Amino acid sequence: MDDLEWLATRTGSTALGGRPFAVSARHRAGVVVEPTRVQEATRTGVPVIAVVGLPDGRHHSVIKAAEARLAVDMGAHEVWLAVDVDAAGDNGVLADVLAVRQAVEAPARLGLLYRDRPEIVRAGELVGVDKLVCEAGERIPDTALDVAVTGTVDTVEAVVSALDAGAGEVFTTPG
Repeated sequence: MDDLEWLATRTGSTALGGRPFAVSARHRAGVVVEPTRVQEATRTGVPVIAVVGLPDGRHHSVIKAAEARLAVDMGAHEVWLAVDVDAAGDNGVLADVLAVRQAVEAPARLGLLYRDRPEIVRAGELVGVDKLVCEAGERIPDTALDVAVTGTVDTVEAVVSALDAGAGEVFTTPG
């Protein structure tokens, strides 16, 4: 396997907000979509990641759990959870994460949007989440969880830099 092929297995794209699917041979790690677009995204032939609770995580935990379960039933390989930005401390975050963890069963994986909140890392490690998802430019915290970076990462050098900083995957947002 050459370097570009290896890099492609660790690079995906986002198609949030109605963006078109920008999946290519360079984006084999998957495509990130809203749960309502999972079935359409499965036609791309790459893993599908559904984000529940966007944009601010203020949906009720039960709604996010139902959305996550439905996304997996429709073909999502992974679900990323947006925790309520105003969740009160560890208990509020933990309740949200636990509800969705119970809805996302193996082999599907669960990730958490980090949002520079240490209590999200603690909840993820405690509940057995699979991945922490950081925004491009955000500090990657010290964690045992797999890490993905998402956002405006528009050069090969920026992707390599994110991988070098500790990310296992990078999901780019088309310009």
